[in-house]
Amino acid sequence: MSAENFQEELRQAVDLMSLERPESRSSLRFLLDLILEQSSLEERFKEALSDHFQSLREAAKRVAEERKPLLELVGVPDIPEDLLLESISSVLRVTLSHREDLAEDLGRIEAALFGGKGDRNLDPEVLVSSLLSGRKEELEKLAGELGVDPVLIEAIALWAVQPLLRAISKLAIGDIDLKGWYEGRCPVCGSHTRVGFLRGEGKKLHLHCTVCGAEWPFQRIKCPFCGNEDQDRLGFYTVGGDNRFRLYFCDECGRYWKVVDEEVVGRKIPRVLYDAWTSHLDLAASERGLK
Repeated sequence: MSAENFQEELRQAVDLMSLERPESRSSLRFLLDLILEQSSLEERFKEALSDHFQSLREAAKRVAEERKPLLELVGVPDIPEDLLLESISSVLRVTLSHREDLAEDLGRIEAALFGGKGDRNLDPEVLVSSLLSGRKEELEKLAGELGVDPVLIEAIALWAVQPLLRAISKLAIGDIDLKGWYEGRCPVCGSHTRVGFLRGEGKKLHLHCTVCGAEWPFQRIKCPFCGNEDQDRLGFYTVGGDNRFRLYFCDECGRYWKVVDEEVVGRKIPRVLYDAWTSHLDLAASERGLK
Protein backbone atom coordinates (compact mmCIF):
# COMPACT_ATOMS: atom_id res chain seq x y z
CA MET A 1 0.00 0.00 0.00
CA SER A 2 1.34 3.44 -0.93
CA ALA A 3 1.92 6.08 1.73
CA GLU A 4 -0.92 8.18 0.27
CA ASN A 5 -3.39 5.28 0.40
CA PHE A 6 -2.34 4.43 3.96
CA GLN A 7 -2.89 8.01 5.07
CA GLU A 8 -6.31 8.14 3.43
CA GLU A 9 -7.26 4.80 5.01
CA LEU A 10 -6.28 6.14 8.43
CA ARG A 11 -8.29 9.34 7.98
CA GLN A 12 -11.40 7.46 6.88
CA ALA A 13 -11.04 5.04 9.79
CA VAL A 14 -10.70 7.86 12.33
CA ASP A 15 -13.81 9.51 10.87
CA LEU A 16 -15.74 6.25 11.34
CA MET A 17 -14.47 5.83 14.88
CA SER A 18 -15.32 9.45 15.72
CA LEU A 19 -18.90 8.95 14.53
CA GLU A 20 -19.19 5.88 16.74
CA ARG A 21 -17.64 7.55 19.79
CA PRO A 22 -17.90 11.37 19.46
CA GLU A 23 -16.46 11.86 22.94
CA SER A 24 -13.15 10.46 21.68
CA ARG A 25 -12.90 12.72 18.63
CA SER A 26 -10.13 14.98 19.96
CA SER A 27 -7.95 12.12 21.19
CA LEU A 28 -8.44 10.28 17.88
CA ARG A 29 -7.35 13.35 15.93
CA PHE A 30 -4.24 13.55 18.08
CA LEU A 31 -3.53 9.89 17.44
CA LEU A 32 -4.07 10.33 13.69
CA ASP A 33 -1.61 13.21 13.44
CA LEU A 34 0.92 11.33 15.55
CA ILE A 35 0.74 8.19 13.39
CA LEU A 36 0.99 10.22 10.18
CA GLU A 37 4.09 11.98 11.50
CA GLN A 38 5.62 8.69 12.61
CA SER A 39 4.94 7.03 9.25
CA SER A 40 6.78 9.80 7.41
CA LEU A 41 9.80 9.31 9.68
CA GLU A 42 9.71 5.52 9.35
CA GLU A 43 11.20 5.63 5.84
CA ARG A 44 14.04 7.80 7.11
CA PHE A 45 14.81 5.25 9.82
CA LYS A 46 14.73 2.44 7.26
CA GLU A 47 17.42 4.24 5.28
CA ALA A 48 19.48 4.70 8.43
CA LEU A 49 19.23 0.95 9.10
CA SER A 50 20.68 -0.05 5.73
CA ASP A 51 24.07 -0.98 7.20
CA HIS A 52 22.37 -3.17 9.82
CA PHE A 53 19.93 -4.94 7.53
CA GLN A 54 21.93 -8.15 7.08
CA SER A 55 22.76 -8.54 10.77
CA LEU A 56 19.12 -7.96 11.71
CA ARG A 57 17.94 -10.62 9.27
CA GLU A 58 20.50 -13.13 10.50
CA ALA A 59 19.57 -12.51 14.13
CA ALA A 60 15.87 -12.77 13.27
CA LYS A 61 16.40 -16.39 12.23
CA ARG A 62 17.52 -17.20 15.79
CA VAL A 63 14.58 -15.61 17.59
CA ALA A 64 12.33 -18.70 17.86
CA GLU A 65 15.18 -21.10 18.60
CA GLU A 66 16.66 -18.98 21.37
CA ARG A 67 13.23 -17.79 22.56
CA LYS A 68 14.46 -14.21 22.77
CA PRO A 69 13.04 -11.14 20.99
CA LEU A 70 15.16 -9.73 18.18
CA LEU A 71 16.21 -6.59 20.04
CA GLU A 72 17.25 -8.68 23.02
CA LEU A 73 19.60 -10.57 20.71
CA VAL A 74 21.15 -7.61 18.87
CA GLY A 75 20.27 -4.49 20.84
CA VAL A 76 19.04 -1.28 19.21
CA PRO A 77 21.20 -0.35 16.18
CA ASP A 78 23.07 2.93 16.30
CA ILE A 79 21.05 5.68 14.67
CA PRO A 80 22.28 9.19 13.77
CA GLU A 81 21.54 11.50 16.66
CA ASP A 82 20.15 14.19 14.37
CA LEU A 83 17.47 11.78 13.11
CA LEU A 84 16.52 10.81 16.65
CA LEU A 85 16.31 14.47 17.62
CA GLU A 86 14.16 15.15 14.56
CA SER A 87 11.78 12.42 15.64
CA ILE A 88 11.54 13.80 19.17
CA SER A 89 11.02 17.32 17.82
CA SER A 90 8.18 16.09 15.59
CA VAL A 91 6.49 14.37 18.52
CA LEU A 92 6.78 17.48 20.67
CA ARG A 93 5.27 19.60 17.88
CA VAL A 94 2.32 17.27 17.29
CA THR A 95 1.66 16.92 21.01
CA LEU A 96 1.69 20.67 21.55
CA SER A 97 -0.73 21.22 18.65
CA HIS A 98 -3.32 19.08 20.45
CA ARG A 99 -2.41 19.61 24.11
CA GLU A 100 -1.75 23.28 24.81
CA ASP A 101 -2.26 22.51 28.48
CA LEU A 102 1.10 20.68 28.36
CA ALA A 103 2.95 23.63 26.81
CA GLU A 104 5.07 24.32 29.89
CA ASP A 105 6.25 20.73 30.35
CA LEU A 106 6.82 20.26 26.63
CA GLY A 107 8.83 23.47 26.56
CA ARG A 108 11.07 22.20 29.35
CA ILE A 109 11.72 18.95 27.51
CA GLU A 110 12.49 20.80 24.30
CA ALA A 111 14.87 23.21 26.04
CA ALA A 112 16.69 20.32 27.71
CA LEU A 113 17.14 18.56 24.37
CA PHE A 114 17.79 21.46 22.02
CA GLY A 115 19.38 24.08 24.28
CA GLY A 116 22.50 25.83 23.12
CA LYS A 117 25.98 24.53 23.76
CA GLY A 118 26.43 23.96 27.46
CA ASP A 119 22.71 24.31 28.11
CA ARG A 120 21.57 20.93 26.82
CA ASN A 121 21.13 18.55 29.75
CA LEU A 122 19.08 15.74 28.26
CA ASP A 123 20.79 13.19 26.02
CA PRO A 124 18.29 11.74 23.50
CA GLU A 125 20.10 8.40 23.43
CA VAL A 126 19.88 8.12 27.23
CA LEU A 127 16.19 8.98 27.05
CA VAL A 128 15.49 6.25 24.48
CA SER A 129 17.76 3.59 26.01
CA SER A 130 16.15 4.10 29.42
CA LEU A 131 12.75 3.48 27.85
CA LEU A 132 13.74 0.44 25.80
CA SER A 133 15.62 -1.24 28.63
CA GLY A 134 12.70 -0.75 31.01
CA ARG A 135 14.73 1.40 33.42
CA LYS A 136 11.77 3.48 34.55
CA GLU A 137 13.68 4.78 37.54
CA GLU A 138 15.99 6.62 35.12
CA LEU A 139 13.02 8.17 33.33
CA GLU A 140 11.55 9.23 36.66
CA LYS A 141 14.90 10.78 37.61
CA LEU A 142 15.05 12.67 34.30
CA ALA A 143 11.48 13.86 34.79
CA GLY A 144 12.29 15.02 38.32
CA GLU A 145 15.33 16.96 37.14
CA LEU A 146 13.25 18.68 34.48
CA GLY A 147 10.20 19.18 36.70
CA VAL A 148 7.83 17.37 34.34
CA ASP A 149 5.39 14.47 34.65
CA PRO A 150 7.24 11.11 34.31
CA VAL A 151 4.30 9.73 32.30
CA LEU A 152 4.71 12.52 29.75
CA ILE A 153 8.44 12.06 29.25
CA GLU A 154 7.94 8.29 28.89
CA ALA A 155 5.23 8.87 26.28
CA ILE A 156 7.40 11.32 24.31
CA ALA A 157 10.29 8.85 24.31
CA LEU A 158 8.05 5.99 23.17
CA TRP A 159 6.36 7.95 20.38
CA ALA A 160 9.73 9.20 19.15
CA VAL A 161 11.33 5.74 18.97
CA GLN A 162 8.32 3.96 17.46
CA PRO A 163 9.23 4.83 13.83
CA LEU A 164 12.61 3.15 14.38
CA LEU A 165 11.06 0.07 15.98
CA ARG A 166 8.42 -0.22 13.25
CA ALA A 167 11.13 0.04 10.60
CA ILE A 168 13.09 -2.76 12.29
CA SER A 169 9.95 -4.88 12.56
CA LYS A 170 9.08 -4.55 8.88
CA LEU A 171 12.66 -5.31 7.83
CA ALA A 172 13.08 -8.41 9.97
CA ILE A 173 9.67 -9.95 10.67
CA GLY A 174 9.78 -12.09 7.51
CA ASP A 175 12.87 -13.92 8.78
CA ILE A 176 11.38 -14.83 12.17
CA ASP A 177 9.85 -18.30 12.58
CA LEU A 178 6.56 -17.01 13.98
CA LYS A 179 5.05 -20.51 14.15
CA GLY A 180 7.86 -21.40 16.55
CA TRP A 181 7.29 -18.35 18.75
CA TYR A 182 4.98 -19.23 21.64
CA GLU A 183 5.55 -16.17 23.81
CA GLY A 184 3.01 -13.54 24.73
CA ARG A 185 5.55 -10.78 24.23
CA CYS A 186 6.57 -9.37 20.87
CA PRO A 187 9.19 -11.39 18.94
CA VAL A 188 10.75 -8.15 17.66
CA CYS A 189 10.84 -5.57 20.46
CA GLY A 190 9.87 -7.74 23.45
CA SER A 191 6.89 -5.64 24.51
CA HIS A 192 3.74 -7.16 25.92
CA THR A 193 0.54 -6.15 24.20
CA ARG A 194 -3.12 -6.03 25.14
CA VAL A 195 -4.30 -6.12 21.53
CA GLY A 196 -5.15 -9.10 19.34
CA PHE A 197 -7.43 -10.10 16.50
CA LEU A 198 -9.28 -13.19 15.27
CA ARG A 199 -9.19 -14.05 11.59
CA GLY A 200 -9.50 -16.90 9.10
CA GLU A 201 -11.04 -20.33 9.37
CA GLY A 202 -11.52 -21.26 13.01
CA LYS A 203 -10.92 -17.64 13.99
CA LYS A 204 -7.27 -18.09 14.85
CA LEU A 205 -5.91 -15.60 17.37
CA HIS A 206 -3.05 -13.28 16.51
CA LEU A 207 -1.44 -10.69 18.76
CA HIS A 208 -0.57 -7.22 17.50
CA CYS A 209 2.31 -5.30 19.10
CA THR A 210 1.17 -1.74 19.74
CA VAL A 211 4.80 -0.60 19.99
CA CYS A 212 6.44 -1.89 16.78
CA GLY A 213 3.49 -3.30 14.83
CA ALA A 214 4.67 -6.93 14.69
CA GLU A 215 1.98 -9.63 14.55
CA TRP A 216 2.20 -13.29 15.45
CA PRO A 217 -0.14 -16.27 16.03
CA PHE A 218 -0.97 -17.13 19.62
CA GLN A 219 -2.93 -19.78 21.50
CA ARG A 220 -6.55 -18.97 22.28
CA ILE A 221 -6.40 -20.75 25.65
CA LYS A 222 -3.31 -19.12 27.15
CA CYS A 223 -2.59 -15.91 29.02
CA PRO A 224 -0.03 -13.84 27.09
CA PHE A 225 1.20 -12.30 30.34
CA CYS A 226 1.70 -15.19 32.78
CA GLY A 227 1.37 -18.19 30.43
CA ASN A 228 -1.56 -19.73 32.34
CA GLU A 229 -3.28 -22.43 30.23
CA ASP A 230 -5.95 -23.53 32.73
CA GLN A 231 -9.14 -22.91 30.78
CA ASP A 232 -11.11 -22.73 34.04
CA ARG A 233 -9.10 -19.65 35.00
CA LEU A 234 -9.31 -17.96 31.62
CA GLY A 235 -12.31 -16.38 29.96
CA PHE A 236 -13.75 -13.58 27.89
CA TYR A 237 -16.90 -11.54 27.57
CA THR A 238 -18.36 -8.89 25.30
CA VAL A 239 -19.46 -5.45 26.43
CA GLY A 240 -23.00 -4.30 25.71
CA GLY A 241 -23.62 -7.29 23.47
CA ASP A 242 -21.15 -5.98 20.88
CA ASN A 243 -19.65 -9.15 19.41
CA ARG A 244 -17.05 -7.26 17.38
CA PHE A 245 -14.84 -7.08 20.44
CA ARG A 246 -13.87 -9.52 23.18
CA LEU A 247 -12.35 -8.71 26.54
CA TYR A 248 -10.21 -11.68 27.60
CA PHE A 249 -9.01 -12.07 31.19
CA CYS A 250 -6.86 -14.33 33.32
CA ASP A 251 -7.88 -15.13 36.89
CA GLU A 252 -4.36 -16.33 37.63
CA CYS A 253 -2.59 -12.97 37.19
CA GLY A 254 -5.57 -10.61 36.92
CA ARG A 255 -4.48 -9.21 33.53
CA TYR A 256 -6.63 -8.61 30.46
CA TRP A 257 -6.27 -8.26 26.69
CA LYS A 258 -8.58 -7.00 23.95
CA VAL A 259 -9.43 -8.91 20.78
CA VAL A 260 -11.09 -7.66 17.58
CA ASP A 261 -13.08 -10.28 15.66
CA GLU A 262 -12.15 -9.49 12.06
CA GLU A 263 -14.56 -12.10 10.77
CA VAL A 264 -17.29 -9.79 12.09
CA VAL A 265 -15.83 -6.33 11.43
CA GLY A 266 -13.77 -6.95 8.29
CA ARG A 267 -10.80 -4.60 7.88
CA LYS A 268 -12.34 -1.13 7.80
CA ILE A 269 -10.08 -0.07 10.65
CA PRO A 270 -6.27 -0.45 10.31
CA ARG A 271 -4.77 -2.51 13.12
CA VAL A 272 -2.58 0.38 14.22
CA LEU A 273 -5.84 1.90 15.52
CA TYR A 274 -7.17 -1.21 17.28
CA ASP A 275 -5.92 -0.16 20.72
CA ALA A 276 -7.80 3.15 20.49
CA TRP A 277 -10.83 1.49 18.86
CA THR A 278 -11.17 -0.83 21.85
CA SER A 279 -10.50 1.79 24.52
CA HIS A 280 -13.99 1.26 25.97
CA LEU A 281 -12.83 -2.24 26.95
CA ASP A 282 -10.09 -0.71 29.07
CA LEU A 283 -12.75 1.05 31.12
CA ALA A 284 -14.77 -2.17 31.42
CA ALA A 285 -11.64 -4.01 32.55
CA SER A 286 -10.87 -1.34 35.14
CA GLU A 287 -14.38 -1.53 36.53
CA ARG A 288 -13.93 -5.27 36.91
CA GLY A 289 -10.65 -4.78 38.78
CA LEU A 290 -8.46 -6.21 36.00
CA LYS A 291 -5.01 -4.75 35.40
